[in-house]
Amino acid sequence: MSDLPHSGLKRAGAALAGLCLMTVALPGVAQGQAGLTQMLRQQPAQGEAGAVERGRLLDSLFARLQAAQSADGAKVLEQAVWTLWMQSGSPTVDLLMGQVDKAVEDSRYDAALGILDAVVDIAPDYPEGWNKRATVNFLLKNYKDALADIDRALTLEPRHFGALSGRGIILRELGDRDGALKAFRQALEIHPFLPAARNAVRTLGPEVEGQPI
Repeated sequence: MSDLPHSGLKRAGAALAGLCLMTVALPGVAQGQAGLTQMLRQQPAQGEAGAVERGRLLDSLFARLQAAQSADGAKVLEQAVWTLWMQSGSPTVDLLMGQVDKAVEDSRYDAALGILDAVVDIAPDYPEGWNKRATVNFLLKNYKDALADIDRALTLEPRHFGALSGRGIILRELGDRDGALKAFRQALEIHPFLPAARNAVRTLGPEVEGQPI
């Protein structure tokens, strides 16, 4: 699931100051979003080498995300992470995910779910396929299925702050405030400035643990 609106399901990269991509310095924030977007898209999308390179870049992005000092800086890093997460390595899966985005934008959730069933069948090791299916199942109020999809996404990518935040949203909807609070806090350990998680912890903390004396 995602902390961004449906219109943001197609992730665009953002500029990132000081980050190195292999041995090439990425452009600074002042240079706009285009530079990082282009560099991320140029990463090998297929094969073991491409997976290793994306993994190294994600490790670097997450380290910087955890150490972010401002919401603006964290947002830049978050968008870069989403750009990499969306890279499936399969042209077929990428095409299907684009169709899912369009179906969700048009509120055709049943159609989106059918496409995502094919995505996770074709690419069972692609975390974003499971995470996106969790989002659609949530929109259809299939909460049990959504939680199962989130578990699969987190097995493949334990740092998926979107999936963790999604778990919190669903558990809160189901009345499990303790479980929801735990999930939101886990998301914040990875992404300290995640807006939905920060707001939820601010609300749920006193409800679950009581007001400080």
